[in-house]
Amino acid sequence: EYENFGQARSMQESVSGKYGGVGLVIANSRDSTIKKITEKNQNFNKLDETNAVRVPDIINGVSVADAFEGYAYDAGMRIGDHIISVNDIDTRNMNVEQVRDLLRGDPYTYVKVKFERDEGLSPNTADSTTNPKSSILEATLKRNLVKISDVRLATFLGDPNDGIGYINLSGFNAASAKDFRTAFLMLRFSSPHDLNSLILDLRGNPGGLLDAAIEIASYLVPAKSNIVTSKSKDGLEITYRSTIDPIRPPGMKLAVLVNGGSASAAEIVAGAIQDLDAGVIVGSSKTYGKGLVQKVAPLPYDSALKYTVARYYTPSGRCIQSTKYSGGRNDDKTIINDGAEVISESDRKTFYTLGGRPVRDGGGIEPDIIIPNIKPSLSESLLLSQGIFSDYISEFLKSSDIRSQLHDIVTEEQVMRMQDPRLIGVININSMSQYLVLNP
Repeated sequence: EYENFGQARSMQESVSGKYGGVGLVIANSRDSTIKKITEKNQNFNKLDETNAVRVPDIINGVSVADAFEGYAYDAGMRIGDHIISVNDIDTRNMNVEQVRDLLRGDPYTYVKVKFERDEGLSPNTADSTTNPKSSILEATLKRNLVKISDVRLATFLGDPNDGIGYINLSGFNAASAKDFRTAFLMLRFSSPHDLNSLILDLRGNPGGLLDAAIEIASYLVPAKSNIVTSKSKDGLEITYRSTIDPIRPPGMKLAVLVNGGSASAAEIVAGAIQDLDAGVIVGSSKTYGKGLVQKVAPLPYDSALKYTVARYYTPSGRCIQSTKYSGGRNDDKTIINDGAEVISESDRKTFYTLGGRPVRDGGGIEPDIIIPNIKPSLSESLLLSQGIFSDYISEFLKSSDIRSQLHDIVTEEQVMRMQDPRLIGVININSMSQYLVLNP
């Protein structure tokens, strides 16, 4: 598969877990109004007494969806700011990708950003003009090496005394295993009575680096277990085993959440846990079914070629690849694209876990426990599709000091944990993950 310059760069950033940028998350801006839905122009049931719904009129430029502390936030930028220009280049008619390319660059260089801020948020360090309704501000941002953590959330579910930990893992980059280990140990050592169980959320995780998947699986399965085997067309077979001691204590219960967006490296972890009977897989559907090992070759003009070198197999010996690429376009099989065919149910084989439970190949990882999807109501669907939840959060953060409160909580926890002898030699406190905010 050919990757152009932009695709190759995005792929490199996703696997390395870092990029040269200013620490902004940006999204399309919307000019929106509240419009009346009449019986003549809608087929929905009545939503409320006024029958009103928010409808975006047009996409208008790019605005700030999040600003990282230590980066753009410290320079004065806030959620909801509308970016007007970058280095004097007008961005009001640009899309997200175009503005992102202007903001990113070599670390330790500077970029000048002009932006508009609606009333209700203090500009702090940014200089502003004096418009009571809207201010035109300007900030000079330093590009740094921004590190991306694939651990999006690590916390307790319910009362910390119950010892139920939750970790959301969104990918597998070069730092994912370290971040996962840090989050897991912090949960263990912060629990009043250690962790009784862990929920690992791999829903929507598209995968990433094989090494990261092997290391994370090794933390959760018995020592010296087979994690995954790769087999190439020329007969070369490599089995990857756990070579490190697990950090999960004996007896700790483990549930892994998956869905149709869990793929590749996420399926390696889920497959190893399922085949070794190290935990239970829970989801609304089977996973994506990508059982291919791929490499990336650089090409001229900073593009790349992604090609398949092998298939991978879970510890029970099954390949969860859901499509075959040997079929032609003119046969009677189910063709999806480019000659690929879906593996039929009759071609799927049965394998057995370490404890003797039957599992099947050729269609992703099937959950041990199937939880039906909860369909959102009409009102919920409208709120989601129109971005009202995001807009509400943006407005809330403009007038709330919740960021400073969270900063104080994390700082207090850092001081507390530095005195915990169990952390000595285990976690580098100075590089402690910033995503971890526990219940008081």
